[in-house]
Amino acid sequence: MEEEEYYDPPTFLTTELVAEIMAEFEWPASYILEDSGLMVEVKFPRCTLFIQEGFDSDLELRFSTADTHTRYSLSITHALTYLVPEAEMNPDFKPPKLDTNIGIFPTLQKVESGTRNLCLLMQAYLLPCIKGDFGWVDKLKEDVKGTPTYDTMFFE
Repeated sequence: MEEEEYYDPPTFLTTELVAEIMAEFEWPASYILEDSGLMVEVKFPRCTLFIQEGFDSDLELRFSTADTHTRYSLSITHALTYLVPEAEMNPDFKPPKLDTNIGIFPTLQKVESGTRNLCLLMQAYLLPCIKGDFGWVDKLKEDVKGTPTYDTMFFE
């Protein structure tokens, strides 16, 4: 019987790559980068973020459960649901120009562009979180109260 070969795409996310791209931006606080094996930990004094390279080099940004006081790590998508409309109420707000031409296959360029896109999103929407303000979590908590999601997401 022939053994099946599994698709095992290469990975490109490194602490050095994140450091290089984050250095392109000004941040409201100092930070430390740590390689946590499967992800890069970005430790600000009042906020810890995790950047993880997933299948085919798709990147994900998640928050530390210690910061959000949740059972599992909330993603940037959870935060943007609340923070984008809030930012857009400011008439001077300019949404970030993200690189949307990053391809579908795993490449170093895709990870570089994806990391830069995450930094642009952090700059545009997550600066309050980086400074320790996680008010959007309370709004999320209120929105899911009474649903099956609530008990699995939040401590009580």
